[in-house]
Amino acid sequence: MIIGRVTIGPAVGEGAFSTVYIGKYFGDVVAVKKQTRQGRDLEKYLLRELSVLKYIRHQNMLEYIG
Repeated sequence: MIIGRVTIGPAVGEGAFSTVYIGKYFGDVVAVKKQTRQGRDLEKYLLRELSVLKYIRHQNMLEYIG
């Protein structure tokens, strides 16, 4: 994924540790998740979440691309 090619739009959701934005990546609609808090435990949580997301395929979820 080329980070500089992601255009971030408005926020569409917010949780305890992050905010999700709608965005565009080479013309495709994407979801962009940004951490709002820092910490070693939060980093472990995010890495665990990403390791699961890369395998999920469902009609109501965007594909994980990086």
